[in-house]
Amino acid sequence: MLAGAVAPAQTECDILVWADEFDGTGLDPQRWHIQTGTGTAYGLTAWGNNELQTYTAAPENLSVDGGLLRITALDIPSGNSAYTSARIRTAGLAAFAGGRIEARVRVPAGQGLWPAFWMLPEEARYGGWAVSGELDIMEVLGHDPSRLHCTVHYGGSYPCNSNTGSSVVGPDLSADFHTYGVEWSDGEITWLLDGAPVHTLTAAGLGGRFWPFDRPFHLLLNLAVGGNWPGSPDANTPFPAELAVDWVRVWQSADHAWVRGRTAVTAGPLAEAYAVPALPGATYAWSVDGGTLVGPSDGPDTEVVWQDGISAGEIRCAITAEGCEAEPARAIDIAHVGGACAFPLAGFEPGGGDRAAWSCGYGAIEVLANGNASPANPSARCLQFVGTPEGDDRVSFVTDALSDASALTSGAFVFAVDVFTNTPAGTEIRLSLGRQGVAAAQSSYTTVTASTYAWHTVYFDELLGVPSNMDINTLNEFTLRPAPGSPWTSTFLFDNLRLVDAACVPVGVDDAPVTDAWSVRAAGEGVLEVYDAAGQQVRVYDATGRLLAEVRAESDPLRLDGLGTGLRVVVLETGTSRSVWLP
Repeated sequence: MLAGAVAPAQTECDILVWADEFDGTGLDPQRWHIQTGTGTAYGLTAWGNNELQTYTAAPENLSVDGGLLRITALDIPSGNSAYTSARIRTAGLAAFAGGRIEARVRVPAGQGLWPAFWMLPEEARYGGWAVSGELDIMEVLGHDPSRLHCTVHYGGSYPCNSNTGSSVVGPDLSADFHTYGVEWSDGEITWLLDGAPVHTLTAAGLGGRFWPFDRPFHLLLNLAVGGNWPGSPDANTPFPAELAVDWVRVWQSADHAWVRGRTAVTAGPLAEAYAVPALPGATYAWSVDGGTLVGPSDGPDTEVVWQDGISAGEIRCAITAEGCEAEPARAIDIAHVGGACAFPLAGFEPGGGDRAAWSCGYGAIEVLANGNASPANPSARCLQFVGTPEGDDRVSFVTDALSDASALTSGAFVFAVDVFTNTPAGTEIRLSLGRQGVAAAQSSYTTVTASTYAWHTVYFDELLGVPSNMDINTLNEFTLRPAPGSPWTSTFLFDNLRLVDAACVPVGVDDAPVTDAWSVRAAGEGVLEVYDAAGQQVRVYDATGRLLAEVRAESDPLRLDGLGTGLRVVVLETGTSRSVWLP
């Protein structure tokens, strides 16, 4: 750290959990790894951006002296590269989920120079780049040194990735040291320049796409030369070019902590892991509703086995650190529970809370207002998919809800989705289940639409195949393929993606026999009727299970549960059930 440098003020609850002041005479191997080469050792060509440098560990490119880390780019050829520079990271040594993360840096100026302070996921939990995210705290292009770029990368695997952010114009950032950072909390990231907020992004800012910034990320510092974005150096680019770093620091606190781990789970016996930040000197007390703690109750990490027979739970951790107290909590949806028909995955509503989000697609995809709302689907928003004439249309979803997919591959549960389309009734839709960003075996299912220009539910209850080498415990992606191979441009609206208990899949739409003595029939928009064995109407319900009319009083051998788009009918004497869905 440079003499006289002053650290920016923090909140009273912030605790310094990691730092490098670069006060030694070499890079600390307990804090940083050096990456070398052109990216081939990491599965990349020219580091994925057509960059022109080779990274080295040579002292001419990477040194620590005078209280500074110095990364120096040189116009000295190495192998097939015209330039050399350096890149370091904390992967395997330190990673953080949330907190205030800052570095005091002086960037170089010059055409083709590309300094960066950024973060990548410690584990590709949701799939390959950029599904699991990338957080760029600071990028400055040398030809425009007054502009700070604040960016995240997300979405599908390359080339289906997306990015969003902001560029902030200020003083010439290459003229002096500046402090670059982020304040990262649950579902929100704010970028800081010299301690002042300059841009904020929330999960809603990804336009309904998957928010991967809920897991630990490690730090990177590098100085690239050339590439797709900055372009190549020119005759006026100054070499040597230096990225100088005074310090890097990470603060975390109890009051900005959140509980990490799956929020959509399967009831036991599989234990689910949960964690909060490990704060120096902190005390922890975990508690849970709807489950049993099977891990430590007094540390930053624990495990829970969730209870069968209920559909919702909650996990909490009371944290006390540096005199500050907080109790972050997380609501849990529990699948495969007795008496529950549907387990929601995605509804695209403004309030969020979805357990799945679209990440990638081939076709025009947009979350928009449901302009065709009806009793069959009164939702405010839905996902619009417009196909391409070339075919092979699809839209993929990332989810953390499939901790154990055996119930799907066995047929105990099926996928269901509400559909509105301009294609003819009988149009096929396929669904595959696999792992995002990984060329691995997938199971596949099929169904067909039942009507045109009307909301209705389709069930993927026809299994086309499950490869024997598919690992059902690592799945996190499902892909819809509307009208596979069709030559026309088709439009589909999708909504209310969910897992449905196979016992709730309707046995018929127009006439669903429940027992020899009873049947339920769909009769007009939003209305279902119960008939006896003689064909006489007994009762009339809407799809929420509300009794609209009782033609005659009868003993009640049935229980009718409203499903929103139909009724689940339970025979009380035997416990068996059938369902009928609205047409």
